[in-house]
Amino acid sequence: MIVLAAVDDNNGMMFNKRRQSQDRVLRDYILNLTRESRLWMNDYTGKQFNNNFNNNQDARIKIDNDFMEKAEPGEYCLIENISVNAFANILF
Repeated sequence: MIVLAAVDDNNGMMFNKRRQSQDRVLRDYILNLTRESRLWMNDYTGKQFNNNFNNNQDARIKIDNDFMEKAEPGEYCLIENISVNAFANILF
């Protein structure tokens, strides 16, 4: 799996419980980057992508709270509100 995360200058993923990646240009960039593969995310992240498609979700976007366990090699995982450390046994 390939992990994607939007971080600020201090490597933070959230600011006052708000996402760093709530930006249409960034979402478009992520969709373009991952266009040849599946893009996995949890429900929290999926909300901004569902809104982006007016509830016509792109078929390659997979929303599942256990996405880190389900992603296959070469597939992308977009994380915003979870710690990668919790999945160290999967990543390494």
